[in-house]
Formats: sequence, C-alpha cells, structure tokens
Amino acid sequence: MSGYNHAMKKRTGNSRTALLPVLYATLALTAVGCPSLGARPFAFASPPEKAAEEDRERKRVVESARELLGRKPNEKVTVRGRVFMLDCIGTVSAAYWGAGYDLQRDFAKHGGNGVLRLHSSLKAWGALHELKETERGDIVFWANTYDRNEDGKMGNDGITHAGIVVQADEDGTIHYLHASVTRGVVIAYFNLRHPDVAKSPAGKIWNSPMYLGSNYGLANNPPHWLSGDLWSSFGDAEKTARELGSGGKGT
Repeated sequence: MSGYNHAMKKRTGNSRTALLPVLYATLALTAVGCPSLGARPFAFASPPEKAAEEDRERKRVVESARELLGRKPNEKVTVRGRVFMLDCIGTVSAAYWGAGYDLQRDFAKHGGNGVLRLHSSLKAWGALHELKETERGDIVFWANTYDRNEDGKMGNDGITHAGIVVQADEDGTIHYLHASVTRGVVIAYFNLRHPDVAKSPAGKIWNSPMYLGSNYGLANNPPHWLSGDLWSSFGDAEKTARELGSGGKGT
C-alpha cells in the first residue's frame, strides 16, 4: 500500500471515529425534540409521583360528582357541612367541595351570575383553555344554551352552562355530569370530533341536546342545539387544584 493510500485510509478511519459522538448526539437531540403524536401541545410530562397525585385529585373530583347523580333539579344538599343548591354551578361547586376544593373562593372578585364568576375565576387562575382535549375532572363550559339576555336572538348570550367531565371514550365521546333543568343531575355526552352530529352511524349518542327545550327529532330546534356544537372551553382540574390547594382547600 502506498503512503498516500495508507494516509487516506487512516484519515478516513479517524474521521468516522470522530463523527460518531456527533452522530449519536444528533440522534439523541432528534429523539428528544420529536413530540409524540396526540400529546397535548406545549405540555410536559410530570414526574411519576406528581402524575399519580394529579390523577388522584381528578379521581376525587369525579367520585364526588357521581355522589350527586340522580338529585332533583335545584335540590339542596349538604356536602361536608356546606349547603349547595344543585343548579349548574351549585352542582360543579358541590363536586369540587366534596373533593376538598372551594371553587367559589374568588367569586366576590368577579361580576355576573355563578357561571360567569366561575369562568372568570378559572381564567384568572390560568386554568381555562380552548384546546379540544380534556381529562376527567375538568370543568366544561358551554355558550348560548338559552336566551339569557332575553332579546329574542340566538348566539349572543355568552357563557351560560357548566358541567364536569367524568369519562372520555376512544372515539372522542366525552361523558359529562351536569344539572339538567328538567331532569336534575345526570350524565350526558358530547363529541368535539363530530360536534354537530347527534348520533354515530351505529346509533351511539355523540352529542346530547344542550339548548334549552331542544331534543332529538324536534322540528323547531335552533341551528346550534347539540352539546358539542355549543361547547366553549375547559377548566383544567390539575391547575384548579394547584391554585386552590394552598389556601382554598376545604376543611
């Protein structure tokens, strides 16, 4: 082998050896910087112990909410020594209070009715979001579910109703607990993948009637009457619990 060929072989071998650490580092950075599909945008994974505690918080809220199932419209209940009337905000507040969190802590800081005060509280706590992703225990808001301002027009009434997410199916169907004006505390459904479709081709309920007085098969339903179609936003249960855990937790 000539001296030139020997030198080139040695140089090539050294270059490959030198490049290996760079290549490995590049691959590592690529793996870290590639978010998994389906992950919540800008969300970072919690340490296992923190994630377990967050899940326990969500579970407590859902279990507390389910204790209210079957109650009559506007029925008064006592939860851990505090009386709640089970309208929509009373129901959500009672469920969270039963889990140890006072959702109404900052109501005096905000104007409007209970729905608007809860919505404003969550916004101030940084817990409100409009991502079409949710987990059990989250608070869900709807807008324009009835003619709140009584002007005879639809679509200009703002936030009007709230409930609690209790389950999420793989097909995107969300089970939520809320206070129905006519049926009391019940579980109903919405699906943000098919917000304006009442039922799946197989007959599964994707979206429950949400506009006051609407129902399946009625000719006089407004243009937007299904729960998915009137959905507005979510209040994150983890951020809410974190905000209320230091000074707002019930005793």
